[in-house]
Amino acid sequence: MGLDLDFVPAEGLGLSPDSPHHHSNSGGPDCARIFRSLRIPPGSVAADLGSGKGGAAITLRELPFEEIVGVEISPKLVSIANENATRLKLRNVRFVQCDAGAFTDLDRITHIYMYNPFPCEVVARVMKNIEASIESVDREITLIYRNPICDAVIRSSGLFERISSTMIGEHECIIYRYAPRSVSRSDDTQPSPRDSSAAAGLWRRRAVTR
Repeated sequence: MGLDLDFVPAEGLGLSPDSPHHHSNSGGPDCARIFRSLRIPPGSVAADLGSGKGGAAITLRELPFEEIVGVEISPKLVSIANENATRLKLRNVRFVQCDAGAFTDLDRITHIYMYNPFPCEVVARVMKNIEASIESVDREITLIYRNPICDAVIRSSGLFERISSTMIGEHECIIYRYAPRSVSRSDDTQPSPRDSSAAAGLWRRRAVTR
């Protein structure tokens, strides 16, 4: 197929060395296996934050997503991802050149995938954007985070309940879920007292701002 999914070091991305991590392909059988274990209702839309050359998005095209959106800060990688998508004649995959921390077109997104793509300060901005999105459209969101260096940032946001954790190769993969206010949390995965306190604080902030 002539796809370019090769590794690119951070210094080869043409960006500030403080912003991106290196690029490596996180698509393939492991990625597919993770997503096949999840609920993917009709109309679901996935976002790959830090999508690189599109390897994960290419894998996700085989799953019943209405659309897959890759968000990547590097124009060079977005260009390669678009070339890969064109070669495969993908119709439900698109790539956006944008800092993930500034990407706010989230209201249709139901599944978010990250493979340790950026520093924790960017993850914190992503959490703020998700919070704003669920204020607009309250819905279930599943977050899949491989090599979860910034797990503490996600937990401290108070948005997500940690559902499961597994090792894939040398890296952990954590699956989190945000449940809409109209849906109770799952009985078999109760949040920690710290998570409950954070979530309660989130609901109080919402009540004040409404």
